[in-house]
Amino acid sequence: MASELIKLVADSRKGWSDVCIFAPVGDAIQLKVFLKQIERLNLDKRQVDFLFIFRNLDDIIKTDLSAMYYVETCAIGTSGCFFAGQKILYEMGYKVIISTDLDAELDSSETFDTMVAFAKMKKIAVFSRSIFNENTSKQLAYNVNDWAFYPREFFDEVGFSTPYMWRGGEEYELLTRIHKLHPDKFMVHSGGYTHPFVGFSIYHKLIERGKYYPYVSGILRAILFVSGYDRLATVKFITWYMFYGFFADMLDDKSLKKVLSTSGRFELLREVKDSEQWFSIEKIKESGHFSNTSITRVAYLPLSFISLLLFKKYELYTDEVTLLVSRKKLLFGLLKAIFMMPLRKLQAISRHMEWKRIKIAFPPKPDNSDIVQETYHNIIEKGEIYA
Repeated sequence: MASELIKLVADSRKGWSDVCIFAPVGDAIQLKVFLKQIERLNLDKRQVDFLFIFRNLDDIIKTDLSAMYYVETCAIGTSGCFFAGQKILYEMGYKVIISTDLDAELDSSETFDTMVAFAKMKKIAVFSRSIFNENTSKQLAYNVNDWAFYPREFFDEVGFSTPYMWRGGEEYELLTRIHKLHPDKFMVHSGGYTHPFVGFSIYHKLIERGKYYPYVSGILRAILFVSGYDRLATVKFITWYMFYGFFADMLDDKSLKKVLSTSGRFELLREVKDSEQWFSIEKIKESGHFSNTSITRVAYLPLSFISLLLFKKYELYTDEVTLLVSRKKLLFGLLKAIFMMPLRKLQAISRHMEWKRIKIAFPPKPDNSDIVQETYHNIIEKGEIYA
């Protein structure tokens, strides 16, 4: 199958299966962990195919599985990977396409078999429950990229993951599209999976900005896509724009400011510049209570500022945040960020208006997927697309 985004390197499928497990490969360590999981679930002995997409040709590691090995033709990011994988497996005719991150661990082979059966029988997406072993807050959560079972009929009606975000946000957009436009096209199975709980607070994102700022850019763009079919998403975009704008102004972070200034158009954040570290994080315990919802994740911030100003430390979930700059500098940064909030609100409205002028193929479905693929390839090649 031809694709502008990925290229076939090797095909070692051992027969024919109507089920294929697809996973983007970030690094060799994650792949080795994933292969151990496959052995634990006995999926290496089942009539199941695998699709692995690697970033570079030199990264490819062959396995003993019935698998296909693809490599990115350009830096398509995680969003592009999930789109390209779903599209090519759909075109190959697989009846059930299973998307997962390499480091997401399914609880049992019984869960796997039941979810495949449900997907084939009900013709709807079947998601497993996310279980954070370290988290004492046991709220129901699920992710469209972690052990998610899709019958091919799902893509005909709902569509594929959206690639345009580059890194991050595609799972939020697809899940919201399902909830708002196709609420009868999914179910949540009682089986569960575990996944590392990382980057869960703004402090973690500020410290590992090179890793997480592209994801912030992706989620802001994803919210803009959602605003096309959910009016409340416009309010959500303005709110999150102001949220990240607050920290961009507090830290005078040029890379985060660029994320905000380019959020209303397609401009990839290829480089994140180093900046002064205001905080450090150290893990101090193995478990704790932390909510999986966005609102409560933000609600702790005023308390954290007070604690950092008084004690230069704040305990967050399993970690302890330490202030590395002076209390005076933190206080000045907070006052400056508060002063800038009305301007950030006006900017958010302006970015949303800028976004509405852009016309692009969406949502990605089998009948327009070639156009989506070509458009996204052009975005990557040029680095940007404007109205």
